[in-house]
Amino acid sequence: MAGYPHGYGGYGAPPPGQPYGSSPYAQGGHGPATAYPAPPPQFGSPFAALVPSTFPSGTDPSIVACFQVADHDGSGLIDDYELQRALSSYNQSFSLRTVHLLMFSFTNTNLRKIGPKEFTSLFYSLQNWRAIFERFDRDRSGKIDAPRCERLF
Repeated sequence: MAGYPHGYGGYGAPPPGQPYGSSPYAQGGHGPATAYPAPPPQFGSPFAALVPSTFPSGTDPSIVACFQVADHDGSGLIDDYELQRALSSYNQSFSLRTVHLLMFSFTNTNLRKIGPKEFTSLFYSLQNWRAIFERFDRDRSGKIDAPRCERLF
């Protein structure tokens, strides 16, 4: 039709030969769907952190209990101050900056809240790092001697 780009029948009308309700983008046509592909799966949705997660099946009940103790406000999410308090209660001191870094690395967002799934991953990761540290801290001084550090790298 004259006056309309690409021969469309008017504003909101589908291209010729295409029924109403279908999208040219879904069929691999030109437009936002091909110009702006979905984010790679390792990043997930930027809104995923807004949806409360659940504990992975088979999660150790002690991790569930730790989460519930840390979740002071009962929101089902742990904020940065709650996580700092929980992590710092075991003769360790975690700065808020470190807590923010940990939260970001397990959520890939700056929302500063984590759910049960992310807490479980964080918990297991910290346990693994602690085990590695303890393997090299043979004298149990809380420090790794320089010769042992050289073997790490």
